[in-house]
Amino acid sequence: MKTPLYLPGLFLLLSCGQSKEPAAKKPLSDSSIMIDYKMSTYKLFMGQSLDSMQKVFDYHRDYMRDSKDTSLSYYMTTMEPLLQFNNTDFLPFLSFGIIGQKMVKFECSIIASTESHSKTAVLEFLTAIEPLFRNLRSAKNKNELVTMYKLNIDTTNTIEYFSLDTMDRKYDILFRYVKKVK
Repeated sequence: MKTPLYLPGLFLLLSCGQSKEPAAKKPLSDSSIMIDYKMSTYKLFMGQSLDSMQKVFDYHRDYMRDSKDTSLSYYMTTMEPLLQFNNTDFLPFLSFGIIGQKMVKFECSIIASTESHSKTAVLEFLTAIEPLFRNLRSAKNKNELVTMYKLNIDTTNTIEYFSLDTMDRKYDILFRYVKKVK
């Protein structure tokens, strides 16, 4: 039996554009993968191995946040040194998401008390934590964060954002920094 002439053409047409391997992601550039938390001290970056992070700080598995739908596992540390603002100590809480032994998400949360939620009081707080985050050393970035309560820095491969939450908090501010791979 002869194969009809249109079958090979139909096969080529249907298989066109389908590859057996998924398209490769663009490689992460050095500047886009660095984590903006104590950058010069910790030198953390997206894609860093879980084992190498143990040399930076002690961490523990955060089973409460692990995703049952994906392979994302969370780890946390509360071993950061206390910081002072307004004669009060506050503790940065660090959390990071891991897929396949590689970091794909990093979070830093800080709750601090300010005298009020005024722009001046919030700017004083941001100035106090400025040494921890290179992106907060810019007056433009701090002003955007105080005005809009968020600051987004989007690169080709990562999403990085800072946010402030004052809702239902007397004089407390919840500050969050998140960086994740797209």
